[in-house]
Amino acid sequence: MRNTLATKLITLLSLISLGSHAFAGNLSELEIFERCFKRMVRNIPESNDALWVKVQKGELKGAVACMQLFDKAKIGSSGRIASVNDVQARAILRTFNDFHGSWFQQRVSENGQTQQIRTFGLINDLEEPQLFVTRALFAGKAYRSIVTEKTSLHGVRVRPNDKKNASIFRAQRLVAYPTELTAFTNVNELRIAYRAGANTDREIVPDGRIITVGELVGIKEMPIFTLDSIAVPGRTTAIGSPDISAEARAAASTKVALNESFGGGIVGSPSFIITNANLPPGYKATAPTDELYQTNRVLTSRVYEDLLCHQLPTLTEQDVKDMLIANSPHAFHRQKTCMVCHAQIDPMASVYRNFYVGASAARLEEEGSQQVGLATYAVTRFPATAGAKAYAETAPEGYVRYRPFRSDKVTTTRVTSVAQIGQALSGSKDLYECAAKRYYQFFTGIDVPLQSIPANPKNATAEVKAKLAMDRKHQAFVLQLAKNLQSNQNLRGLVNSIVSSSQFKSRDFQSAVEAK
Repeated sequence: MRNTLATKLITLLSLISLGSHAFAGNLSELEIFERCFKRMVRNIPESNDALWVKVQKGELKGAVACMQLFDKAKIGSSGRIASVNDVQARAILRTFNDFHGSWFQQRVSENGQTQQIRTFGLINDLEEPQLFVTRALFAGKAYRSIVTEKTSLHGVRVRPNDKKNASIFRAQRLVAYPTELTAFTNVNELRIAYRAGANTDREIVPDGRIITVGELVGIKEMPIFTLDSIAVPGRTTAIGSPDISAEARAAASTKVALNESFGGGIVGSPSFIITNANLPPGYKATAPTDELYQTNRVLTSRVYEDLLCHQLPTLTEQDVKDMLIANSPHAFHRQKTCMVCHAQIDPMASVYRNFYVGASAARLEEEGSQQVGLATYAVTRFPATAGAKAYAETAPEGYVRYRPFRSDKVTTTRVTSVAQIGQALSGSKDLYECAAKRYYQFFTGIDVPLQSIPANPKNATAEVKAKLAMDRKHQAFVLQLAKNLQSNQNLRGLVNSIVSSSQFKSRDFQSAVEAK
C-alpha cells in the first residue's frame, strides 16, 4: 500500500514539475541542450552524459553545451574526427551528412543500376556532393568552397569491429579470379577492364584507391586513379552530322583520370555529373542542333534546384520576351511559357557540351575462360578544336542566368568553364539564402519562404495578419543568417546563431521570434 502511494506521489510530483514549465514560452537550459542533442545525435542524452550533467548543474548554458557537442565531430588536419571511436561524434557527422544528402535529387543515371555505375562507385564517392558541404561545416572550409573547390573528395569510413580504418573486402570479394591468372598483391583484387586499341586490357586498382564502406569518420581529398584508356568509339555510319574528330576522341580517351575534379566543387564533381546527366553514356553531341535538343539540361536544372533552392522557372515571360525566335523550327523558341525554363537551363548546359560519359570497355571481354575485369563508366571531355563542326568539339561557353529571390532584375554571367559556373554561384546571395533556409528548417522545422511575402490582404483577419507577421520575422532572421554566411563564410557560425536564437529556445519555435 505504501509503495503504491509512494509511486502515485512521485508521479504526481513529476507531473507538477513538468506542468510548471510545460506551457511556458521558453525551454529551460537543460531542455535547450536536450533539443539540440536530439537534433544532432538523433538520440536522447544519458543521465550521466558529461555535458548534460554540466547543464543540469548550471555550469553551462544549453546553447554553449550544444556547440561543444557539435565540435566533437570537428574534422582535423588528418581528415578525420578526433576520435573515430567517439559514438556521439560519429552520430553527429552521420546526421549532418545525411541532412546534406537530402539537398540533392541525384539518382543513379537514367541507365539504371548497371554494373558500370556500380564499379564507378568503387572509384568515385557517390556521396561526394554532400561531402563538400559536410567538410565545409566540420573542417572549417569557406562555404563557397562547395562550388569553387578544385579537387575531388571521398569519405573516410570504418566498419564495425574492423581493426583497420580501411575497407578490405575479405569477407565478400568483388570478383573471384582464378588463381592461375596471376598472383594478387592487393586484397580486394579489383580489376578495371579497359579498351586498349583493338583489345581489352586490365588494371588493378590499389586498395587505397577504392572507396571505403562503413560509417563516416572523415573526409579527405581524393587520390587520383588514372586509366590508360577508355572506349570512345567513332561512328560506323553517317547520320547527317560530323563525328568527333579522331584526334579529339584520342585525347578524351587516353590517360583518363577516373575520379578527378573538373573544378567548381559540386558542379564539377564526376559523381554529380554522372548521376544527374540526362544524356546516356556513349552519346556524343555532334549535330549543330544538339545545342537545342541533345544537351544536359536536366543536369543544369539540378544545379539551380539543389544548390540555390530554385523552383524553376525563376524567369518570367517578361524576362524572355526578347529571346523568342518567331521563325525558329524549334517550338520552345517560339513560346514564352517554354522559354522561361529553357533560357535559364540551356545556356548553362552548353558549358557541359564537351563532357562525355563512356565505358572503360565496350563490353566485358573474356580471354578464353578468364574474366579480364570490370568495366566502369568514366567522365571525360573532348578538347575544343579550332574549326570543329561537331558541337561537342567546339569551345564551351554559356551563361548563368536566373532571377534572384525577391529581385526584379535577371542576373546573367557569361561563363566558359564549369569552374566559372561555380565561381558565379559563389557570389550569388541565393546560394547562402538556400543554405540558411535549409539549416533553419532542420533545427526548427519551419520552412521559410525565400520569395517576397505578400502584404496583408484587405479585410484580413487578425489570425491571418499575425501569421504573415510571423512569417516575415522568420524570413528576416533567415536572410540575416544568409547575409552573415556570405560575409564570413562560416557554416559553424550559422549553426551557432540558430541554436542560440530565441526561436530555438521557444517551446513552439515561434512565440519568441525576434528578427535580430
